Amino acid sequence: MERDIIGTADAVVFINRHTAELTMRKHPEAWRSKVHLVPHGMEPDLLPLVPKAEAHTEIMRIVYTGNFYGHRGPEFILGAISELATDTEVRTRVRLRTH
Repeated sequence: MERDIIGTADAVVFINRHTAELTMRKHPEAWRSKVHLVPHGMEPDLLPLVPKAEAHTEIMRIVYTGNFYGHRGPEFILGAISELATDTEVRTRVRLRTH
């Protein structure tokens, strides 16, 4: 399905180079001209306009609902969790759940 979509698309947009390279390396070189990068961003001047949500709990839950297959492994999410675990206070307040 991915091959059909990318093959017929005029443009393919990714949020970072790593994801673009991982995805496109299995497709014909000519298709790489379709790739465009639009990184995640934010407007810091708009942040004061966003209402602050009150915390409902002291526990931060991380829920991963994706799949690991092919070249998509758990390295990035496990790395992030490992980094969180280095902070003693944070470690006691984080829960990980996978589906």
